[in-house]
Amino acid sequence: MRDDENVILITTGGLPQSYDFIRKLDVSGQITFVMPGAGPGEERYDNLIILPHHSKFYHPDLVNAADAVIGKVGYSTLAEVFHSGIPFGYVARENFNESGPLVDFVEREMSGLAVTEPQFHDGSWISITGKLLELPRVGRKITNGAEQAGEFISALI
Repeated sequence: MRDDENVILITTGGLPQSYDFIRKLDVSGQITFVMPGAGPGEERYDNLIILPHHSKFYHPDLVNAADAVIGKVGYSTLAEVFHSGIPFGYVARENFNESGPLVDFVEREMSGLAVTEPQFHDGSWISITGKLLELPRVGRKITNGAEQAGEFISALI
């Protein structure tokens, strides 16, 4: 990828998923879309990178390599996007009780734009990618929990 290219990770936590909007993604110009769980193998088509559910790429690394994330609000995706500080096009899941508090957290602590489930599935969210990429990255000055655990374990040895 070129330095002037933006990368948007489209994720449902890496779980296998079929996306009805996949053919609409080529209208985006300077954006590369990475989609874990979108196919049976690794494939690249112009500005689209499709990864299988079990790929060789660690999901938090994909988040950290992206300029923004579009995806469903779930605990692990939220934690990864929060820690990276990148903008989040977040989809609240209507049938999940935890979605309300998670959305409240995103709106209070993160840069993001709401995307409805129908917008996510039909691809109409593609029209907001420019706005999403313009949102500021949020700098974090908190200790990473993995580093804290590592320091604790090292002190015990």
